[in-house]
Amino acid sequence: MFQDIKPRIAEPDIGKIISYAAFDGSPESIAKISDEYRTSGALNFHGWVESGKIAGICGFEVHDGKVEIHLISVAEDKRRQGIGGAMISALQAMYGLPIEAETDDEAVGFYRKRGFETTEIMHPRRGKRHICVLRASTEKINIYDLPPLPQADELTTILAVSGNIRIERIISTGQISGWYDQIETEFVVLLEGNALVEFENRTAVMTKGDTLLIKPHERHRVNYTSGEPPCVWLCIFY
Repeated sequence: MFQDIKPRIAEPDIGKIISYAAFDGSPESIAKISDEYRTSGALNFHGWVESGKIAGICGFEVHDGKVEIHLISVAEDKRRQGIGGAMISALQAMYGLPIEAETDDEAVGFYRKRGFETTEIMHPRRGKRHICVLRASTEKINIYDLPPLPQADELTTILAVSGNIRIERIISTGQISGWYDQIETEFVVLLEGNALVEFENRTAVMTKGDTLLIKPHERHRVNYTSGEPPCVWLCIFY
C-alpha cells in the first residue's frame, strides 16, 4: 500500500533506501534530506508498505499543475516485483496530473519503460541528466499508434489507474527479461506479435490475441519477443 510515511523518515531502513536514490548517499547527506522532508510542508514523503515494512520510498512535490518526483527507490530485497511502477501508478491515481522527474543515465531506463518521455540536459554541477515526463493518464491515445521502432528498451504507457487497478500498454521489439516476482495479479493480452513467457514449471507460447493470467509472486520471465511485427501487450494489474 502506498501511504504517507513522513513520520517514519528517520528510521535507519528508510535512510538506507533513500541512499540508493540520492545524488550523495553519505550519512550526512541522508540526514539532511530527511530533515528537509520532515520540516517542509510542500514536500511529500510516501512509501510502499507491506505488513508494516517499508519496501519502497517516494519523495515528491505537487506544484504548477504537475507531480515532481525528487526521490524514488526500492529496497534491495524487493526489486523486480513491480513496486517502483506501482508507486508511479499510485501518484497518477492520487493526482491525475503529469509526472516529472530528473535522473541520470543509470536510472533513465526505469522511466522510459514506464512511458516517460525523456530529454537530455547538461546540469551545471551534475553533468548529463535526463528530464522525464509522463503525461496525465486521462489523455486520449490510440493503442496502435506506435513510436519509431525498434527501441533499445521496452516502452510502457500507463493508460488508466483506479485504486489498485492499473492498465498498461507495453511495446516490445526483441527485448527479453530477467525473472519477475510481482506483488500484483497481471492479466495479459498480446494484441500483436509473438512471444514466449517462461514460468518455473511451464512455458507459454503466445501469438496475436492470446491471453495469460499471472498470479502474485508467480515467478516468470519473457524469453522471446518478436521485433517484426512488434509485440503490443495490453496488461491489467490488480
